[in-house]
Amino acid sequence: MNIFKYIMVASILSVMAGQVALAQTAGNFEVTQKVRNLTKQNLAWVDSAQADPQDRIEFQITVVWQGSQSTQNVLAREVLAEKLAYAGNVKLDGISATGDISKENISVGSFASGQSKVISFEAQVAAAELLSVGTTNLMSTITVFNSEGGATTATTVQV
Repeated sequence: MNIFKYIMVASILSVMAGQVALAQTAGNFEVTQKVRNLTKQNLAWVDSAQADPQDRIEFQITVVWQGSQSTQNVLAREVLAEKLAYAGNVKLDGISATGDISKENISVGSFASGQSKVISFEAQVAAAELLSVGTTNLMSTITVFNSEGGATTATTVQV
């Protein structure tokens, strides 16, 4: 089983057990994910954001390499909650990047020991008719990995 599949299975099992961490370290990677509601102009990064149907949300992932040596070929992939749609604008350290982080692995590149990088992208909440009545928790999971290991964490948007 490749490392990405292993990390995703571990992440899903962790979510199912209700043990989602806001920051996780594994294999010398530390990854945190924050979110903010652009539609409501709530520009502070938080662990869990409030949203209404069709609001535009922005995610921010910080990746830190804790290894004593550099590492290469680092990839990232976001598994968005079913009622969130990828809306583009993916950036790496503030510079536009290509690809859909929710459908393909995005290259984060190489890291020196102790180096951090920031990935951001936008998503949109589904229309009201596609959501259940009441509060819905939409959990999205980021996984960062390479051949040396990986880490995963999740963030919630409450609609």
